[in-house]
Amino acid sequence: MQRRGRIAGGRPNRYNVRLTDAEDEEFTAAAEQSGVTVPYLMVESTRAALRGGGRMSAVEAREAVRETHGIWRQMRVVGVDLEHLMAATASGSPGEAALQAAMDQLTRTLQRADRLMDMMNPDRRTAS
Repeated sequence: MQRRGRIAGGRPNRYNVRLTDAEDEEFTAAAEQSGVTVPYLMVESTRAALRGGGRMSAVEAREAVRETHGIWRQMRVVGVDLEHLMAATASGSPGEAALQAAMDQLTRTLQRADRLMDMMNPDRRTAS
């Protein structure tokens, strides 16, 4: 879990927040998924909301980077599959099932990229 970094002079202002069990579960799950502590999540999410303009918090930015890396890995797999299909096409026919599988993989990758774009730009809403 990532904690907020130390700063000179510390952080003299402190707030005590009480949460219901459901709220605590929600914050804890979101923090664990993002790899940060609950206080870090609360501060970063609130600061991002206060800045407005659709800016992402550090937690959201970290998730966007993680998702971008996942999409990159998935695109590499699609590229290798397409290279194999091209080689098979040159020597005969790759078969309809192989082409459909590659197309399905590409479609899933593009849908994942669309979700990432939605996450990065809250004003953009796509019908998916």
